[in-house]
Amino acid sequence: MTSNTTTRMRGVFLAALMVVSVFAGSIAFAGSAAAQDVTDATRSIDSTQVQPGETVQVTVDVTLSEGGSIQIADNFNEELDVTIADGFGGLDNVNNGTVTFNNPTGTSSSYSVTYNVTVPSNATPGTSYAFDGTAQSNNQTAITGDSQITVAEVEGTRTLEHTTAYPGQTIAVSIDADLPQAGGIQIVDNADPALNATIIDGFGSLDNVQNGTVTFNNPVGTSSSYTATYEVTVPSNATNGTVYNFDGYVQADADTAITGDSRLTVETALPNFTVSNLDDISVTDGSSIDVPVTVTNAGGLAGNQTVELRVNGTVQATRTVDLDPGDWTNVTFTVDTDGLDPGTYTYGVYTEDANRTATLTVEAYYTDYVNDQNMVTDAGLNDAISSYLSSGGLDSAQFNAVISAYLTEEPIA
Repeated sequence: MTSNTTTRMRGVFLAALMVVSVFAGSIAFAGSAAAQDVTDATRSIDSTQVQPGETVQVTVDVTLSEGGSIQIADNFNEELDVTIADGFGGLDNVNNGTVTFNNPTGTSSSYSVTYNVTVPSNATPGTSYAFDGTAQSNNQTAITGDSQITVAEVEGTRTLEHTTAYPGQTIAVSIDADLPQAGGIQIVDNADPALNATIIDGFGSLDNVQNGTVTFNNPVGTSSSYTATYEVTVPSNATNGTVYNFDGYVQADADTAITGDSRLTVETALPNFTVSNLDDISVTDGSSIDVPVTVTNAGGLAGNQTVELRVNGTVQATRTVDLDPGDWTNVTFTVDTDGLDPGTYTYGVYTEDANRTATLTVEAYYTDYVNDQNMVTDAGLNDAISSYLSSGGLDSAQFNAVISAYLTEEPIA
């Protein structure tokens, strides 16, 4: 072969290589989209508090600066069972604690993928499982947002009706318990035996009080939320500043300490509920009137008392008022005149510590329609007609009595 022929063949070969390179490059460009900057990647978990064996859904939303390809890789604890719910297709996979979504030919500027996570059925309450991952196009950005799920624990909270009390006072103690899943429960709370605890509202015959320990038992319960209540009474000879402590636990699958109020302090200064702002009132017989009054705890201790409305010594209504030291509240009573003849009465509002009285004047319904001799006047008749025709005015019986008195020219009674 001549040197000229060899040179020509070499040229043909190099040209062929260039054609193949250009063709391969064209195929590569046609098979993938341009990469763009990831501007946001956020993970959302539909519930971050989970039960053993529960399945939750994880969503990852990604935004690009422009339409382009995307890869989303999210890492999880391998104790979790993960399956893809909604992704891009055949290139998506779950492998060795990473769920990967691949879309090399994507042309959108926003993407959303979801996968399901199932917690082990034997997961221990309080266990947390973390997530971390990235979204990649032209750049790689960490996924933000929800980053862990936690297996719910048993929770128990104690609430004292008051955290200070005076000697001889009785207060309620409530225990609220929440379980990770429905089932039986035992609540055990320890109070000082001197407080003489008694059960008010529990689960039944298995509940008991022994040596200051209050136990509520519900082994066959089917709820995930429970409330139990007992009362304690401060000894009448308790001294100022004495502190009584409470501690206990809620037992379901495991014991959990009860949190919340844990101390009851004796305060020998008593509550003192006073009454003010009660005014004299006038009302037509057979009708009623609302009466506002102010009740103040002027004492040194919180308390609750029954506040009574009395008319001529008879209790007409009661309200229960709960006040901290120095606090006040407005209480409204309705004074009813049914059964009261026209005249003047004493009415008042009474607490356990004080009272305030005023004058109640009950006026005859016909007062505005008669003269000094109780005779219905011409002007009074016109006023009675207007009252009867108006809302809230004279009723039929009253109007007929006025008409009858006018026609008979007899004093109305």
